[in-house]
Amino acid sequence: MRDHKTLLAILVALLAAASLYACGGGGGSSSGGASAGSTTVSAYVTDACKFVSYYDDNSNRPNRLACTNGVCSLDITGAVNLVAGNHEHVALDADLKQFTVDTSVTPCEVTLKVSPLRAGDKLAAGYRMSLSGTVSSLDAAADRFVLTVAGSPYTVQYVGVTDQDGLDTLLGRAATDRLRTTVRCQTIDATTTPPTCTAQTVATQPLKAIVVKAKGTISAPDTGAHTFTLGYGAGTTLPVNYTKAAELGKVEGTLASDAVAELKLYGFNLDFFLAREVEVN
Repeated sequence: MRDHKTLLAILVALLAAASLYACGGGGGSSSGGASAGSTTVSAYVTDACKFVSYYDDNSNRPNRLACTNGVCSLDITGAVNLVAGNHEHVALDADLKQFTVDTSVTPCEVTLKVSPLRAGDKLAAGYRMSLSGTVSSLDAAADRFVLTVAGSPYTVQYVGVTDQDGLDTLLGRAATDRLRTTVRCQTIDATTTPPTCTAQTVATQPLKAIVVKAKGTISAPDTGAHTFTLGYGAGTTLPVNYTKAAELGKVEGTLASDAVAELKLYGFNLDFFLAREVEVN
């Protein structure tokens, strides 16, 4: 059984179910202030490794996978120990694109690993902290905008992003249409108000620094030119060129008129918004 969306949902539930315990700090809180024992947590989802469930061996060990009628769920016990007042990092390591649940063996197995990973090592290997939200206050001349993530604003500086043609135009459309935007941050400076994310500037990274997502209905598909029009909202249309997605093998499903597709856009050129991924539902 393979379904990267299902696994991602499992990982989100897993993180929510894990107990986060802050060590140190005092008890109680002042009026209107945050608890003295609170801490900031950044969670990372990465790829690879296998996880073996202990659910079926009649033990009380943690990390148990239960599979019934082809539907699997994961329970996690224990705690992630944090230091109060610090900005701690929690990493979940799993393969989001290729995973297998095997219910023919006891205990059942899934390609999922839950283990502590050092954030510094992952960043050195090319992983980046990502923020996802909506764009506003775009200042194209200063290569700056505000990204609101779950109600919290971040200032994003993208002056060093030089490998995404027409990025200002793409961000303008993201702001106008409130398209969900993800930024890979080289650094995050929490000492500024709001915090400042400096977008990834290493052009050799396989993932782009800024990606805008759009979902809508396909019309006028041209498989020879690798173009189509995406329609969404109240009559809003988006001309799309998916040549890069085709080169990368990132076109999933059959492109056809009236089909619904989800896109990951990275730039703009010659009257078309550029897509790196196209997934037809």
